Amino acid sequence: MFYDLWVVLRTLDAWHWTSFGLLLLALEMLAPTGFVFLWLGAGAVVVGLSMALIPDLGWEVQFTLWGVLSVGSLVSWRALKATSSIGLSQEATTLNRRAEALVGQRFLLEEPVVAGRGTLRIGDSRWRVDAQGQDLPAGTRVRVVVTMGSLLYIEPHKDDTKTEKER
Repeated sequence: MFYDLWVVLRTLDAWHWTSFGLLLLALEMLAPTGFVFLWLGAGAVVVGLSMALIPDLGWEVQFTLWGVLSVGSLVSWRALKATSSIGLSQEATTLNRRAEALVGQRFLLEEPVVAGRGTLRIGDSRWRVDAQGQDLPAGTRVRVVVTMGSLLYIEPHKDDTKTEKER
């Protein structure tokens, strides 16, 4: 059996590596692994292309190249992914977090806020608001300061620019 392994290792060819890489890429599509198989497969395809160009590479070099390419690309991608959210817009970073997307936006109260509590209509939704104990009449321009769950904390906003509701 040990002898058979040496025979297999010595007869690895470009099509072996390319097939293995394509198999890993297909597996990534079927089983979402967080792009791990993507980089392993890409490394194998590159080794296959290298074998097509330099067919005399020993199996040690092939596996070393595959390991370095796979681990290097995986680590690089994860590092890039971790820092890529810095350049994203607020809409992209608050996707599926509707309340957080409203922070900083200005709206016009349609109903008064009494004893610091009330509701605010935004689009086709009604949101509970907290004005930190202030009474605010209908028609007041407010700005969303912070959110906690589905509760919006608002403050009166005095500015001549148009609110989201008025646009």
